[in-house]
Amino acid sequence: MMELKATLLLVCLSLLSNVSGQYRPGQTDRGKGTFLGHFETLEHLVAGAVWALDDEWLHVENFTYDGRGPDAFFWVGTEGDQPSPAGHIVPSVSSGRGDGEVVLSAYHGENLLFRLPSDLKVSNLRWISIWCRRFTVDFGNLRVPRNLELPKKRKLSGLSRLAHNVRSGNVTLLDTKTLYIPNLHYDGSAPDAYFWVGTGGTPNNHGRKIPNEKKSTAKLGHYDGVDIELVLPDNMTLYDIDYLAIWCVAYRHNFGHVLIPKPNDMYLPPALGQTQKDGPVAVDGSDRDRYNTADEVYNTTPL
Repeated sequence: MMELKATLLLVCLSLLSNVSGQYRPGQTDRGKGTFLGHFETLEHLVAGAVWALDDEWLHVENFTYDGRGPDAFFWVGTEGDQPSPAGHIVPSVSSGRGDGEVVLSAYHGENLLFRLPSDLKVSNLRWISIWCRRFTVDFGNLRVPRNLELPKKRKLSGLSRLAHNVRSGNVTLLDTKTLYIPNLHYDGSAPDAYFWVGTGGTPNNHGRKIPNEKKSTAKLGHYDGVDIELVLPDNMTLYDIDYLAIWCVAYRHNFGHVLIPKPNDMYLPPALGQTQKDGPVAVDGSDRDRYNTADEVYNTTPL
């Protein structure tokens, strides 16, 4: 009976893998990232498709492992062609099953996020494994392709300074749905102003309001040097818009904006929640390192 269950599970996993089976290692997809490959199943029903969201985040689709290894971890290495004891533990940040050196439990077709330690980069990895540290056994692995094209955050100019004391630091596109605006200023005195996005060379009344950092579409209040994140609503992505503005609907007046690069000019990390924070971002500098890895500034906004 146990053998039959294992066989049926492997058949199901084979069907699930076909979702990513159309991709070859190193292939890019704006909605998924850069495909690294499928785990080769060696022991304990290990399976799953691995994607790089950028140079520090990994997403494993349909991850399966029977949980029976006594000391198994998500394990990565930068040396050699095969998994070895010279690797590093990478804890899952999306499973809610612990952190650090917590042994992997059973997974059945789940999607997981992994963030590499600060001294490791996806572009430097040679292999990824589900590894039993106690017995130095590889339960399943994949070799990471070389010379990968990886998604990247994109740093833009600050908001243009047109009215109501609007200004900011450099706006960063964190992923396909999330914008980070540091040191935002706005006097809050306009009667009907909102964060506004749309298409076209300049902001216009054909755009639409988006939620503020508190997920509200109420008119904007006063901002005095706060750092915020904005998340585009519904199925909208940064590939769909040409600008972000602070816009007064009643008077059709643009108080300040930044232009978004064209889709062919950027390859952003897919939005799987890895970059988002609730409410204002800390302004003491503790959060800012994660925004400083973006590309060089993309100057699109007239001052």
